Amino acid sequence: MSILNYCKRVASFIASFKNFKTIEEDLEPVFIVGGSRSGTSLLSYLISSHPDLEGLFHGDLESKGVNPISKHVHGYCESNHLWTQLSKRGFRNAKRAGREMHAASFFGLPEYIHFFYRQTPFSKLEAHYLIWRIIYHRQTGRVPLIKDQTNLYRIGLIKKLFPRARFIFQSRRADRYIASNHHKWQNSLPIASPSIGMLWMSNNLIGLYDLERFAPGDYTTVTLEDISQNSERTKSEIFRLFKFLELSDFEVETSIFKKGNQFITSDQSKSMGVQISNIIDLIRFERELP
Repeated sequence: MSILNYCKRVASFIASFKNFKTIEEDLEPVFIVGGSRSGTSLLSYLISSHPDLEGLFHGDLESKGVNPISKHVHGYCESNHLWTQLSKRGFRNAKRAGREMHAASFFGLPEYIHFFYRQTPFSKLEAHYLIWRIIYHRQTGRVPLIKDQTNLYRIGLIKKLFPRARFIFQSRRADRYIASNHHKWQNSLPIASPSIGMLWMSNNLIGLYDLERFAPGDYTTVTLEDISQNSERTKSEIFRLFKFLELSDFEVETSIFKKGNQFITSDQSKSMGVQISNIIDLIRFERELP
């Protein structure tokens, strides 16, 4: 960042104090939350096509296809540039505690959660800064749409900042989630196995618990299976989500499914018939993956 741009940003932040209360009360941002490899990028891509939403994303705004090394889709529609200081603080504190993380995807494991979990801002100044960061990155007057996986553990904080915020929580079937993460990390898994099932449980349980605790009536849920089976079902689910957000009907483009972006390994295909009804099943399923 150039010195000129830095000065402009500081000036914008200082000027924003005049309208702090107005900004806080007027904004109704939409947050897409869910664990890694749950389909949040795909959902963000589809939802952000609505003309009344503005995706506050950086980097790739649509999938660039499958990574030739991991054989998995590159991430896209990311908003992790908005509150980088929160994530950096979490990684820094984890390192100081001797629990340095080697992959951001695993922030939801029990040994890492408390480094990233937030219910309230530390101060009025921090609250103002976090609100301003959203304002600063807006380019239009449309409803901001934000997708950052670590926001799954900031539901309380977000509702303190934006009382009118709404959430779409995305999950994925346990067997497919475990198989996908296992395949991606099978040669370099930075955590002891079996742990992916634990990650799936903590993301879903804590995420849903906090949504009901801090945002009752202001959230809805969807699964990756709901939006990736076929184009008609996808459109039906997206229409439902638009209705929840009080937006007009809008037909989304589903050609993204024709670009080879839905990667399913043979192991995942086999897992589709697996019945996981309890924690023991979850652990055994992960242990038996090749």
